[in-house]
Amino acid sequence: MKKKIALLLIGALFTVSLVACGNENETNTNDTEPSTSEVSTEQSSEAEPVETITLADVVVEDYVTIDNYKGLEISYSAKETFTQEDVDALALSAYSGYITEEAGGIKDRAAAIGDIVNIDYVGVMDGVAFDGGSASGADLELGSGSFIDGFEDGLVGVMPGETVDLNIAFPDPYENNPDLAGKPVTFTVTVNFIYPIIDSVDDMQDDVLAALNYEEYSTVEEFRAFCLEYFEYSTEENYKVGKQNAALNALLAVATVQDAPAGLVQYYYDSAYESIEMQAAQYGFDVETFCYYFFGGDATTVATMIASENAKSAILLQYIANIENLNVDDAELEVLIEEFAKENNSTVEEVTSNADRELLREYFMNEKVFDFILANGNCTEVPVE
Repeated sequence: MKKKIALLLIGALFTVSLVACGNENETNTNDTEPSTSEVSTEQSSEAEPVETITLADVVVEDYVTIDNYKGLEISYSAKETFTQEDVDALALSAYSGYITEEAGGIKDRAAAIGDIVNIDYVGVMDGVAFDGGSASGADLELGSGSFIDGFEDGLVGVMPGETVDLNIAFPDPYENNPDLAGKPVTFTVTVNFIYPIIDSVDDMQDDVLAALNYEEYSTVEEFRAFCLEYFEYSTEENYKVGKQNAALNALLAVATVQDAPAGLVQYYYDSAYESIEMQAAQYGFDVETFCYYFFGGDATTVATMIASENAKSAILLQYIANIENLNVDDAELEVLIEEFAKENNSTVEEVTSNADRELLREYFMNEKVFDFILANGNCTEVPVE
């Protein structure tokens, strides 16, 4: 579990700066020229390919102005707590999504009011299937009133595996689609399986988890332990990232950082895009829908914006690392990678396959810089409400 989470984090080594993106432009930019992200997004269709450079190619002292980075006022939230009830709630929620027709689904009795059924259906009007009238693998609670009158009642008494034709009509008026109001329609529906009622962890079954073929768990006991470890790990990680974000915000509030070179922005673009993809998947969205919903733009624009902010933050942290001798040389990097792999039950090969060594070097350097800023700051831990 730790290995998978750690490698996920490695895929977006610098996303700690994302939280600071909105604050930076308000607090530390004195420029009147468009930002790197604006230039990139407005001219991306016409611009020549940019030669990628790394942080090592940038003279960071040319980009940063900061009077003092010690004694900063830094406020962050205390570590959150969780209970066994929280762990079990997570387990139940995740487990419900694992049930399939082959593993855990009920197939030996007819559907009844109150059941959640998994169905395939095709709606036909005047002999032709119509747009929006078909679906596969849809979940429906019978008796919920989610579908038009006659649809849910028509599935009561149907056995899983059976197919029925429901000759019904759209309501009149029908606000969802006035063009369909009052029109007769035939839905051909197959009930695939019925979801079992899972009220507690005692209702979970080993065979459902074993069917997933996951390395981390195949039994209920292992799954609950996995969920506990997730809470323990995420609680610690969120606490650490919260402190680092607070430190970065405090730095950005007292620093002026010029727009990063386009080549450095390009260097961070791929990891920024991968990070967005990971977050979109966690929310169940494709990457474009996620970006428009959360950021109000397309994925390329958002990834460029994030890469631009990450590049500026990287320059600032590198600037401090140079002054305070917090850089990571080659020998130390190899040791840190080995330690990181061991701590996360991984291998050096797995870690380095998820991020190149220069990004890893920055990751470990950033950890040292954040530790330094926090150790030399006036820190206030705010209780979680």
